[in-house]
Amino acid sequence: TAKTIIGYKVVQSDIDNAPTTVAEGEVITINYVKDETQTKEVSYEVTHKLPNGDSEVVTVKETVWINDADELKVTAESIATKAPEGYKINTIQTTGGETVVAGDIVANKTKIEVTYLPIDYEYVVKHHMINADGSIVEFVGSDDHETHIASFNSKVKATDHKVNIIDYKYWYAEQDEITMQISNNVLNLFYYQDVVGDRDQDGNDIGDEIPDVYQVKFIYKVETNGTGYVTSDNKSETYEYVTKDYDRNEKYDPEILNIKVSPLAKDVVNNAASNYRFNNWHDSENKLFNSIDEIRNSEYAATMVFTVVFNKIPPTVDPEEPVDPGCPVGTTWNEGTQLCEEPPVIVNPIVPPVNPNPPTNGGNATIDQEETPLVKPTPTPSTTPDITEVEDDATPEIVGKSSWALINLIAVIIGLLLTIILIVSKHESDEEDDSDEINPNQEETELYERKRIYKVIGAIVAVISVIIFILTENMTLPMVLVDKYTIIMLILTLVTIVVFFLGRKWHEVEMDEEVKPQV
Repeated sequence: TAKTIIGYKVVQSDIDNAPTTVAEGEVITINYVKDETQTKEVSYEVTHKLPNGDSEVVTVKETVWINDADELKVTAESIATKAPEGYKINTIQTTGGETVVAGDIVANKTKIEVTYLPIDYEYVVKHHMINADGSIVEFVGSDDHETHIASFNSKVKATDHKVNIIDYKYWYAEQDEITMQISNNVLNLFYYQDVVGDRDQDGNDIGDEIPDVYQVKFIYKVETNGTGYVTSDNKSETYEYVTKDYDRNEKYDPEILNIKVSPLAKDVVNNAASNYRFNNWHDSENKLFNSIDEIRNSEYAATMVFTVVFNKIPPTVDPEEPVDPGCPVGTTWNEGTQLCEEPPVIVNPIVPPVNPNPPTNGGNATIDQEETPLVKPTPTPSTTPDITEVEDDATPEIVGKSSWALINLIAVIIGLLLTIILIVSKHESDEEDDSDEINPNQEETELYERKRIYKVIGAIVAVISVIIFILTENMTLPMVLVDKYTIIMLILTLVTIVVFFLGRKWHEVEMDEEVKPQV
């Protein structure tokens, strides 16, 4: 029988051809070939230690020829990451601490461990300032307003990133903390403006730990400085803040801007200065208030200014004392005539010359034109010279008037034109009456007499208008539209118009009535 060799097998032909018996010393050759069917299994084990504490074991097995070494190659698939997104492989080592990479040869039954680390991702911190008017702006004046790094799935607290902003205080964060994700990692911190409320010794606002957006400012001031005061210590302007009802622990709600509050006006007064008196208050929307209590009963959602108006007290006027209405320059008011009059012109008296040597030839005297005769002044009983008022020869009645009225002139012209038309007009019935052989009755005679009466009346009214205009108006003075005589001139013109139409229409009616009986 052939000897058994592990991993090999006898060539069957050699067995078949071998003699059944052999002589002593005879050699029989038996050939062996590799027996592929003789195998063994080799393996290694990979343990993936996941970030959540779990483990995933991967066993890699391989069947090899029985005489091959007890080892095998590490595959890339066996050590590929098994962790979820956001993590990366930290180490790949054997239990002995040797680092392993894909393609390395490891001994049979080797144990490999794969550990993981979270990936670092970026996050951004944003600081938002809520102003008193409710507007929100982003603050970028801090180094903290930059990109930061944190590991995946780690916690980042908002309070760790608070910054100091002048006139603002930290309020809240949109999220107290965030868990780092692969992207969109943002921290939003909010700060409220706080400059109003308490005041320092100089009267400057220093804040009161209350968001200004929840406070309404009311300003009280005097419209004109010097006319009055709005405080008991005689200040012309003051202000106050009234806080809206809010929950400090709640986040900012823009609807708070619509909540209205009433002014307190605790220390507000409306004291008038000397020679002034209180009129009213009005706000920036021109709403009027007659008292401070009315202001307290009003409501506003935003800053409002209340202005107090003081009126000057007019001086007491003596009813018996004449009042100068204000005359043009160069004239003065005459209470007696109720006119603005020019001052009288003072002219020295003219003394006729006296000839000391009267002529003897019949009283005729000849004076040389080149010589000025000596004039001896007539002695007067008093040292005070006589004063003579020189009046306007043309219109003495209007001395001192400061103007003439254009309407009066127009009225006179209209009256004159209508009167002239009435007088010169001739009706057709005049010629018919001359040629009519029918004996005219008394009614016709009265017709023509009455027509002449209207002409006479119109002429009289026109003459009166002209006379009044001449006596009351001086056209050398400045022109105005009307004066106190205008109403008289208009009445006279109206009378002229009535007379004009009656003078013409009356004759036509009488002719119609006369014709009817003859038909």
